[in-house]
Amino acid sequence: MYAAVVQEGDTCFDIGANVGWIALFLARMAGPSGQVIAFEPVWPNYARMCVNIQGTINVKAPIFTMPFGLAESEKTAVIHVADGRFEGGSLAEPEGATPGQVVHYECRFLSVDVFLRDRGDLAADFWKVDVEGAELFVLRGASEHLAASHRPLIVAEVYAPWERRFGYGPWDFLAPLAELGYRFLFLCPGGLVEHEPTGSAPFPPEFEHGYNVVAYVPGRHDRRIERLAALRLGTGQALRVGRGPHPNRALPV
Repeated sequence: MYAAVVQEGDTCFDIGANVGWIALFLARMAGPSGQVIAFEPVWPNYARMCVNIQGTINVKAPIFTMPFGLAESEKTAVIHVADGRFEGGSLAEPEGATPGQVVHYECRFLSVDVFLRDRGDLAADFWKVDVEGAELFVLRGASEHLAASHRPLIVAEVYAPWERRFGYGPWDFLAPLAELGYRFLFLCPGGLVEHEPTGSAPFPPEFEHGYNVVAYVPGRHDRRIERLAALRLGTGQALRVGRGPHPNRALPV
């Protein structure tokens, strides 16, 4: 999916980069004329990401690593990591974990708008957003950038059980994007499903066992979306989709 939507020369934001494997893949897709900016606020992840990037010699775009996360504002906040599973670290307290199983990391965050304010004409063609339920806050922190008609293609986790820990649901994240002209492909077991979200039906039934969404703008991202045609549900090319720990069920608005 990433190979279809990322083009040579792209500027990619990897928001929630973990240890850098997706950043490296995006860099290979964007090529030497592109660039990847990888945001990772948790120190052990950030350190491992730098090692992974420096130890990989493939022809690739330059990767700029940022030791902070993106959120709705500039702040310091705690990310909680349960059972040593850094890929699931979240600003929300983990459910069902005993205190001794959780390690707390004080992390720095900026908003997209603050990060870009003094960086000239820097703007991303592509965002990958993987922040364990805090996607809405990344979006809120980019309000000035999006109001200036920047429209990156976005692949984001939209997983209701994690979002509920922050007091919101999938519709709260999808609605502002829809108002900006975005449409959506939901990555479901077996393939991508196009769906127009509403408050009562933010995603299609098949998405109960999925958690990634492609948000695109018709007319701006058409060539990229055309390359996803073979991955749509019913084309015969099944997609393997990792399932979340709980069914992805949104509460009706």
